[in-house]
Amino acid sequence: MTTGKQPRMTAAYVDQLMVQRRVDERSHNDLRRYNHEVNILSHAAANEQRMTFQRRANESARFAAEQMMEEQIEAQEDAQRTHERLQDQNSRLAEEIQRRRAEPLEGPCQRPPAAMRSHYLIDKCTVLNMRQTVRREVEVQRICSESDELRGLEQTLKLAYLNRERAAQYEEKQLVRRLQEDVEQAIADKMEHDRQEALRAEAMKAALRRDMAAEQRESLQKQVDERQQLMEEAARVYLTAVSCAHNMTQEAERDRQMVAAIVAAVEREDRDEAMALSAKRDATRAMVREAEENRQHELERRLREEAAQEEDIRRHQERLAARQAQVEAERKRKKEVADANFRAVVESTEKQRCEEEELRLLRDMLWEEELAAKREADDRERARKAEENKAEMMRAHHEQLKQRERRREAEAAVEAQRVSDMMAKFRADEEREKVALEQRERAKAHHRDSIQAQRLERERLYNMERQQELQELEKEKEREEYKKMVVAEARKRLLEQHAAALEGYLPKGAVKSAEELEYVRKLAAQQRSTAPYGQPQSAVAAMSASDRGRA
Repeated sequence: MTTGKQPRMTAAYVDQLMVQRRVDERSHNDLRRYNHEVNILSHAAANEQRMTFQRRANESARFAAEQMMEEQIEAQEDAQRTHERLQDQNSRLAEEIQRRRAEPLEGPCQRPPAAMRSHYLIDKCTVLNMRQTVRREVEVQRICSESDELRGLEQTLKLAYLNRERAAQYEEKQLVRRLQEDVEQAIADKMEHDRQEALRAEAMKAALRRDMAAEQRESLQKQVDERQQLMEEAARVYLTAVSCAHNMTQEAERDRQMVAAIVAAVEREDRDEAMALSAKRDATRAMVREAEENRQHELERRLREEAAQEEDIRRHQERLAARQAQVEAERKRKKEVADANFRAVVESTEKQRCEEEELRLLRDMLWEEELAAKREADDRERARKAEENKAEMMRAHHEQLKQRERRREAEAAVEAQRVSDMMAKFRADEEREKVALEQRERAKAHHRDSIQAQRLERERLYNMERQQELQELEKEKEREEYKKMVVAEARKRLLEQHAAALEGYLPKGAVKSAEELEYVRKLAAQQRSTAPYGQPQSAVAAMSASDRGRA
């Protein structure tokens, strides 16, 4: 605060205060505009970053599509080259054979027959060697193309390239994310710093305005006191200068009114500025409060949703429990009804059983009485029938004895004829048995001879098949060894081509043994020591179809 004489509240001083206030308002507007521009720039930076990510993703997708197309084209070209090479080899082989065959016919008189034969044998050996070479190349190509191990190694190498690309993409993404976080944090720090500076500037200006207002009030109060003293002095000389005192009183009243008006205007402006500042603070607090309320509402909404889900789960469990209780009550009710029905059925059954038992006893008594009467009648009837049957049996027995005697006489005659026929048949059967026995002996001897011959033939065929199987097994073993050697050489060449580029990215199972792992590490170290600075730019393109064909 100043200690000198306070300035008078004149029109020029008021204009100066208004100019200073307008300057402050312009600075406030500049700060608000700067804050708005910072927000716009932050959104633009975020949009630019998002567009960069999208552009990079589009470029990656386009690069992958182009790379896939290049691989397909390379595979087609490789197949075409292989087909053309085979055709060229076959055509050159056919031309060479035709030329070698045509050479003896061009000058038959210049060569003797022995030279012609040796030349023919040399041509034949050359053709056979060429055929074996071509066949060996075709066999190696077929083994490499049909080997599941090589295909698995190629897939493993592709997967290793993809792993390396993914690791690079992940590192790039992490770097971009950290850069974006740093940019956002810098923007947030800058905005917070500007906000704190603006708040401090506002506080300093408010304190300055309060000090100026206090000084102005003190100055006005001093002026009023001086005028009051002058008025009191003028009152003492009232009798001598009434008119002058009256004029001075009016002038003092006008000055006091003017000062009161100026003070009221200043206080009103201060109040308006305080209200505007309070409104700004309230707006800022409202924004913060609104953000906090939104976050609180979002949290409450999530809590409500979770509570609603838990309530739904609880209601569902209650419904399940109620349904289970209802089912249990219904089951108990059905069981009680079934028990009551069972007891009723048991009682009715027991009652019916008692009635039936009583009826059965009465029926048994009646049946026993009837049975006794019937038994007596049956005994009498049985005794009568027994007498009749006995007499009938005696008559039938006498008749059977007579018939048996007649039948015995007829059977004796038939038996005598049958014995004579059987004796004749036995003599004929003995003759046929002797002839059949001789034939069976001859057939047995022939069968033994044929069995011995078949056994010897089977042994010979078994030995031949065994030899063939052993030869086939030996050939198959040689083929497997040759195939393993070809596959191992192809694996070695593939690892030589891609060991340095894929060190650290090969998945588990790519290397089959410790020796192969040591060989891969040695190759990677050699390639790192001899290769120029940098790495291959493509991931799967390095494993092209032409490389696989050359392998």
